[in-house]
Amino acid sequence: MLVFHERRRRRSTVAQEALTFQLDACSRRSGVDYMVLADQQGFVIARSRDVGEAEEVAAYGPFLADRKPWSGRLPCESGPRDACIMPFRARSQNVYLCAVGSQSRRVSAEMLHAQCGVRRILGS
Repeated sequence: MLVFHERRRRRSTVAQEALTFQLDACSRRSGVDYMVLADQQGFVIARSRDVGEAEEVAAYGPFLADRKPWSGRLPCESGPRDACIMPFRARSQNVYLCAVGSQSRRVSAEMLHAQCGVRRILGS
């Protein structure tokens, strides 16, 4: 008999909530403060936590990581923040995954995991 092990603890059929769960799980595993998914205009699509600077971070995505990943320090209103931004395509549009609070290798691996989850959730 084949036993299936489900590793996801939280699920949702609502895309917005599923994206939040995905980003939250990846941000916890990577040790970053939070993750934000932004559209090509720099608006928030989803975020792992409700933080005030998420809109500010999302706005940097299209400008800093237009065609390739970017990592460095963002000049946020609350002070400089370590961040990584990864551009990719989902549902035929450019989107930007932003991880705030670290630039470690573990963050890059979790961002790739989050990218796969976002694509799965959005059906692209």
